[in-house]
Amino acid sequence: MIRNAHERGHTGVKYTEKHLQDYYYIPKLRQKVEKIISNSKRRTKKACEAANLQEENRKTYNLRKREPKPYRVGDLVAIKRTQFGPNLKLKPKYFGPYSITRAKGGNTYDVIKEGNHEGPEFTTSCAEYLKPWNTMWEP
Repeated sequence: MIRNAHERGHTGVKYTEKHLQDYYYIPKLRQKVEKIISNSKRRTKKACEAANLQEENRKTYNLRKREPKPYRVGDLVAIKRTQFGPNLKLKPKYFGPYSITRAKGGNTYDVIKEGNHEGPEFTTSCAEYLKPWNTMWEP
């Protein structure tokens, strides 16, 4: 009840105490109001600190993210190797070339293998793990 009276107008101790005295008798009202208001201020301060910390984390996290490149059906792409194991340290980081067969939405694409190389025949991958296939490097 005291918290509701305080939060209704976010008033100080005197005004909250006066408002409650008009309607209720509460023993040791002043101490209770002071305690609730100090807790409310502490809670508000912690909430502001948390919001500031989240904003800083969001900024540094978004620095590492880039806008996904939109691909069209028929584009040649390379797919990032996502499964690692022994003896793969010196293997290429990408499989390819793959051809995009369908854009599924949400930056997700169905791709099919073009040619004879290592990697799955058919898979679905998000744009984060795709990059355009560079045809200048092909023999």
